Amino acid sequence: MAAAAYLRLYNLAQAAGWTAALAASLAASRGPSGSVYAAAAAPIRELEEMGGWRPRHQPPAHPQPLPPLPPIPGVCQGAALLETAHVVAGLVKGSAPLALLQWFGRSNVLFLILGAVPEVREIMWGVSGRGGTPGRLPTSPPPPSLSQVRTHPAILPLFLAWAAADVVRYAWYASGTRAPAWLTWARYSAFIPLYPLGIFAGEMPLIAAARPFISKRRLWCVDMPNAFNWGFDYSWFCGLGLYLLLPAAFLHLYGTLLAARKRRLGAHKKRE
Repeated sequence: MAAAAYLRLYNLAQAAGWTAALAASLAASRGPSGSVYAAAAAPIRELEEMGGWRPRHQPPAHPQPLPPLPPIPGVCQGAALLETAHVVAGLVKGSAPLALLQWFGRSNVLFLILGAVPEVREIMWGVSGRGGTPGRLPTSPPPPSLSQVRTHPAILPLFLAWAAADVVRYAWYASGTRAPAWLTWARYSAFIPLYPLGIFAGEMPLIAAARPFISKRRLWCVDMPNAFNWGFDYSWFCGLGLYLLLPAAFLHLYGTLLAARKRRLGAHKKRE
């Protein structure tokens, strides 16, 4: 009884947290012209007016920074590590290594990429004058912060996909056997658009944009020689994930989820 009450409270808290994150993502997506895409298009319009792409060493032209997202996604994602402990403790059925792997996949992007490489947005913008005549470039802003990295076009689909999927998932878990039919349908259907959106429009573009900065700064790398005679290149690891692990995991998990959807919703139709 105590374990069931704890799990219900945990799932309700996660559902509430991701609901707040979803609302914050939608609010933060509104740039000065009404959407993140309008804000992202501003440098392109300046490009058309002023000339070609600037060399990378020149000061970048930035769109107006979007309102920063609150730290709710980080809190919810950090707390999700408890789900591995739930499996280990026998509170829920499942695979502890798989639960840990799923937690690490998101946490890698959220904490090790977004939290440590704010410059991923820098490669998106910038213009120079035409025909040797320098254009008037906006004053370069202060060093980018975590709030500024969220202007990268991949941020919006990333957080929308994560938050929307987890609102449905945790609400369904919290409902238990009393879940209404529409919530069960959403639990086994929402992943169809949201999973590829989060992977291909969110995680993969951000990893690709961050790799040059990771390599240059040797972020999260273990260089040799060292006392353990062991090295680790995080940039190489991100490349492996980008071109092999993420696509392979997507194909496997997407197929597994589709099969689970067929079993669950098919059985539900037969009962009706």
